[in-house]
Amino acid sequence: MKQLSARGILKCHMMFLIIGGISLALPGRAIGNEWRATHGVDSQQLLKFISDASKAGMRPEFVQGFDAGDSAQFAAIAVKDGREWKLSHALDAKAFQQAFDRFTRQQYRLACVSGYRDGVRVCFTGIWVKDQRPLIAWRARHGIPAADYQDVFDESVKNNFMPVHVQGLTTPVGEVEFSALFQPVEVQPVQATSWIARHNLSATDYQEIFDLQKEMRPVSASAYPTKDGTRFTLVMIKDQTSFIARHGLSSDDYQKFFDTAVADDFRPTCISGYLEDGTLRYAAIFIKDRMPKTRPATNHPVSGRRIPQLSPLDRIMLSFMRDRSIPAGTLSVSRNGGIPFSRGYGWSDDARRHTLSPDASFRIASLTKPMTAACIYKLEQEGKLHRSDSAFGYLGKGILADSGVDARFRDITIQHLLEHQGGFDRDKSGDPMFNSLEVSKDLSVPPPARPDDIVRWMIGRPLDFTPGTQTHYSNFGYCVLGRIIEKVSGMKYVDYLREHVMLPLNAPTVRVASTLAEFREKDEPIYYDPGKAPSVFAADRTERVPLPYGGFCIESMDSHGGLLASAPDLVKFLNQYWIDGRPRGPNESKSHLFFGSLPGTHTCFVQRTDGVVWAVLFNQRADSSNLDYNVIQEQIDAALDEVDWP
Repeated sequence: MKQLSARGILKCHMMFLIIGGISLALPGRAIGNEWRATHGVDSQQLLKFISDASKAGMRPEFVQGFDAGDSAQFAAIAVKDGREWKLSHALDAKAFQQAFDRFTRQQYRLACVSGYRDGVRVCFTGIWVKDQRPLIAWRARHGIPAADYQDVFDESVKNNFMPVHVQGLTTPVGEVEFSALFQPVEVQPVQATSWIARHNLSATDYQEIFDLQKEMRPVSASAYPTKDGTRFTLVMIKDQTSFIARHGLSSDDYQKFFDTAVADDFRPTCISGYLEDGTLRYAAIFIKDRMPKTRPATNHPVSGRRIPQLSPLDRIMLSFMRDRSIPAGTLSVSRNGGIPFSRGYGWSDDARRHTLSPDASFRIASLTKPMTAACIYKLEQEGKLHRSDSAFGYLGKGILADSGVDARFRDITIQHLLEHQGGFDRDKSGDPMFNSLEVSKDLSVPPPARPDDIVRWMIGRPLDFTPGTQTHYSNFGYCVLGRIIEKVSGMKYVDYLREHVMLPLNAPTVRVASTLAEFREKDEPIYYDPGKAPSVFAADRTERVPLPYGGFCIESMDSHGGLLASAPDLVKFLNQYWIDGRPRGPNESKSHLFFGSLPGTHTCFVQRTDGVVWAVLFNQRADSSNLDYNVIQEQIDAALDEVDWP
């Protein structure tokens, strides 16, 4: 059994099927959260399923082909989410690569790929979805020989990608090949705090992982015959979504399982068929979001000056929030330095008596990191530090003097921390910023653990890799940067940020957020999340509390994800600094995108090459619709592409 752990090719409202090289246009586009599924169908039945789903306003989300003996059979899932799509079906490797290249140029991204044996042929079927702007690099591979798969995986992991879909197949000559999709770790919803991937699993190994990984949820699985028996691939993430999974089911047993699962409000996300001793069997994954719709968010009030030319943005925001039952959100858009559009949607209070202001302050999660980077560049301009300096050398004499300290800590530079190359991999050793109770217990300090406590705790642990050799998204690295800013400036992190970066921009709302609801700002909305956890505060150690209000200590996250800010102030920042923290120069033109996410928080800001920047903030990141939250970036950018600016 091979263990693959780390971050696991593509960027790619009309809909098309490419069938053996023939294009067929399909009508229809709709918004909603309906789904339908099929299994054990042949190629023509698959195409009819997709055509019927498209006419009902749905798109294919998942397709997997498998060897059923004389010919291939398929399983498929269709959903109604309003995204544009294309599908290539029954292509050989060369034709599939040509389709891949063509659709990528049209800004479609491969979202599902299946390699399968159809008689004496190896074929590929893929689903592409529309990305309105090519800001996110995805990776895809098909037809990877088994001997090369580990190298492909390791190279993707080294570059901070994680697998989201892996399928194995056995060719007509008995060789095993893999198809796989990888995405940047920062694109994965943050509730997926860790993940694992495996391939070449026996049925016993496959079941053992489910038995051991009680807090992990499968997102991709496939089964394929080999000379050594049936083998499985598996990708799992750590989040709070309820799921059920089965394997080794006959066709009749799978149908019974399907009917029972659907009756319990589960829906399929992955269906894999495979031959075992001449019998067709199925492995499947079903999910049910645990977020109840207890606060349906409909008929949102809207605040702020209405701009007729930008009214499509209002429609997008209201539809997006209604479909996901989001109570509160703000959107600000700046063009050439001005802010022509700033709107609030929904309510600032739980009783829904007070309309949310466009200037309302929200937790911004990881949108904090570009501001921390800007402070580092500012201090370098002032001659107070250099990015090539040893990072931990700024934190006090003797901090690395203990003989048990990993010697590589001395090699970590400030630049390494800025670029997530400091030697910290949360998928291997966990994220200390969310381990407050463990840190407090180990150090015998009162909870919640403070940033200096967390730094001291981490120095006592070995690094996960040699600094500068890998890239792994690190909240802790930015926690250290915050402490460096304090040591060098002689000021609290947030005070230096406000005085030297934000106040010169007339952006006064930035400050450290408060964990407990009773201390939230007057204009700050309530945050919603289905999860609960033990409180990180000493007085409440035995109590399970809502995740946004005691499941973590946001004050200790100050320099990586603990700030509060308004959307207008964020676009002011984006007008003066690039998202990597560098000051913007005259006539520079770049595209940048950054997401932030915490329980109860989903945020995004974007810099475009046309001089437009925008920021959107929501008080929720999960709900029972199972709809994608990151798609808001594509929808807003698509609307801005069409604006006739006032």
